[in-house]
Amino acid sequence: MRIVGFLIAIIVIAPEITAYDFTPRNRRDPFTFRLDVQVEETISVAAPALDIERVQVEAGAMYQKAHTAMGELNTDEVKQNCSAALKLLNQIPRIPLIVKVEELRQKLASLNKAAEKLQQRREAQKAFDALKLSVSGVLMRDNGAHAIIDGHVLKAGEALLSSEERLVVESISTDRVIMMFRGFKMAGMLGRSY
Repeated sequence: MRIVGFLIAIIVIAPEITAYDFTPRNRRDPFTFRLDVQVEETISVAAPALDIERVQVEAGAMYQKAHTAMGELNTDEVKQNCSAALKLLNQIPRIPLIVKVEELRQKLASLNKAAEKLQQRREAQKAFDALKLSVSGVLMRDNGAHAIIDGHVLKAGEALLSSEERLVVESISTDRVIMMFRGFKMAGMLGRSY
């Protein structure tokens, strides 16, 4: 499929020409009217030829590279390939009849978003590890489980403010504490420093 050119129409509206809708009894409907539009001139503008199949194949190859890179957890390569493929696909006009191109655009956008989320998770894990938290104990009481984190006794739902970072205790079990940090769940194992 090749797109060779586009057709641009210059339309001049003549507002003095009006036509009204009439009811079956030949009465003018006072709430509806329309303006007749006259096309004065049509100009054809040549656009560069675009081979949609070639662009689609190249973008599909970039998607496969990005998909492989995602399997290797290489987020930079995923984002680079997705961006290049989406830039290539943006040359193709958004025509609803080209379903495969739109599906490929959606897959690329989804893969790119997943790579960004994975990169955010890695950064959050690195920052969590840099806090060097110590989960020194778990207390099981009648009013619920409590965890001792850096000398603070916390129950589920309570927050620990460590420097500029905020951790919220999600759940406590006998061997681990699950904390929410930067929108991600992080596990703190009993007896280990993080």
